[in-house]
Amino acid sequence: MKKNLIFITAFLLLSPAEILANDDLLNCINLADDKKYTEALPFCQKTCDLNDGQGCGKMAYFYRYGYAVNEDHTQAITYYEKACDLNNGDCCAELGHLYKEGRAIRFRIPENYQLSRKYSEKACDLNEANGCRELGNIYYDGLGVRQNYKKSRTYYEKACDLKDKHACFSAATFYHKGRGVKKNFKTAKEYFGKACDLQYQFGCDVYKELNEKGY
Repeated sequence: MKKNLIFITAFLLLSPAEILANDDLLNCINLADDKKYTEALPFCQKTCDLNDGQGCGKMAYFYRYGYAVNEDHTQAITYYEKACDLNNGDCCAELGHLYKEGRAIRFRIPENYQLSRKYSEKACDLNEANGCRELGNIYYDGLGVRQNYKKSRTYYEKACDLKDKHACFSAATFYHKGRGVKKNFKTAKEYFGKACDLQYQFGCDVYKELNEKGY
């Protein structure tokens, strides 16, 4: 009841323009989620024009896959970048991934590890697990930076805390194999267990193996 009163009070404090903008954003998100892309498009465009990162993220998605608009990857990247500038962590993470992979054929962007790290760092700062995991990959493989297992492990651990099952498994392997850190099967088991809890079967398998060995 108390939470409802707080929400109602906050809603009443909004100006008419802010209420309308919130309605537009809800229409954008809900219609897009229902795959009613043509209906969602004007609401998403309007909210993006009003500098809402979620609206710009939806516009990037539409142009990336050609929903309600002609497929246009240059436009998609433009909207991803605007969304990221507006602190849409998911879009920052997507840019980090795209620049790391170098999607030159479809997206016409070259491989750029510096930009990948830049966008991944922002995504991670915004507590977007994919961005933290991508940074773990970058430092693990030494992509545009010196290979650094300690930094890699730290980013994997943060991504794991943000419920990324792959990152939990990756973090576990550092302790399991002794990569840049002393072997610690107990800690490895903990991270494999977290991966398992997040429905990653390989994590369950290694957790079971370590458990049977008494760790």
